[in-house]
Order: sequence, then structure tokens, then C-alpha cells
Amino acid sequence: MMSELASDYVNIAQIGRPVGLGGWCRVFPQGQALEALKLPTDILVGSGKPESTVTLRKLRGVTGALQAKFDGRDNSSSVDELKNLVLFIEQAQLPKVAENEFYHFELEAAEVFSDRSGELIGIVLHVNNYPTVDALEVRRPTGHVFEVPFNGTAVPRVDREAKKVFINEDFLEEIL
Repeated sequence: MMSELASDYVNIAQIGRPVGLGGWCRVFPQGQALEALKLPTDILVGSGKPESTVTLRKLRGVTGALQAKFDGRDNSSSVDELKNLVLFIEQAQLPKVAENEFYHFELEAAEVFSDRSGELIGIVLHVNNYPTVDALEVRRPTGHVFEVPFNGTAVPRVDREAKKVFINEDFLEEIL
């Protein structure tokens, strides 16, 4: 399993600092895939790419945060060894999303076009997950980089199969 390409795997969360003395740690999810997993489950962990497997035993939500408990990590010192590592799952394990919803990896490297003129605007470099909105980081052919909120007003259409994102031309006039 580990010999497969890293592109077959999706980052679903980053592990944060230990919380308390009982082996719990903070986790920073990327979307809802982490919370959709049936627990306990074996999950891949690593720094930049999957390197080993851990068993995710429990998740709990606390005010504005999510915490995780892993098998064999019963104190803050043992869970601290996982801090800053990334949790991965195979793309095939991701829950299906509605037609108008997307995983970040589906949008990255997509071509970006004006919704009216059809002009090529750039390429999606990354999807930033802010507390209030996801934003597409787009690089223009000139090298200029800008962000666009990923909502129905700024991005009225996405063609998943063709990997094309269409940005509202009125919105583009304000930021370019």
C-alpha cells in the first residue's frame, strides 16, 4: 500500500499539540472527511506523504476544535510524537459529495476561465481553508497570484470532469 503514488492519497487533517494528559491531541481537518470516517480505523500518517499507519480510536468536538485519540498513545508525551504530521486516506475512501460540492484536490491545477468571455484567467494553485470561506489561490499566466472566495457568487460554475473553474467576470474586474 505504501508503494503507491502519494497522489493516490488525500490529506484530511494535520495533527496538532497534545491536549491534557490522557493522550488526546488537537487535529485540524481539511473538509469533512475526517469526521465521516467510521471509528476505530487505521489511517495513514506522515510528513508530506504517507509513511506509516496509526489507529484512530476516537474523535471529539470541543468548542471550536476537534480532538483525536490514537491507539497506543496514552499520554501527552507519546501523542506529542505525532504533532505536525498529516493524516491521509486513499481517494477511493472519501465519501461521495453532492454534484455542486468538491474536494480541494479536485480543484487544484484546474484551469480558471471568465464565465462570460471564456478567457483563460489562470490555474488554481491551492485551495485555502479559512474559517469563514474556502478560497481559490489562482496564478495568472503573468505570474500574478490572487485569491477568489469559493462561493456561488464568485465561482458560479465548475466542470469537474474537464477540471475547469469559471469565475464571475464582474468579480474579476474588482480584483484584477
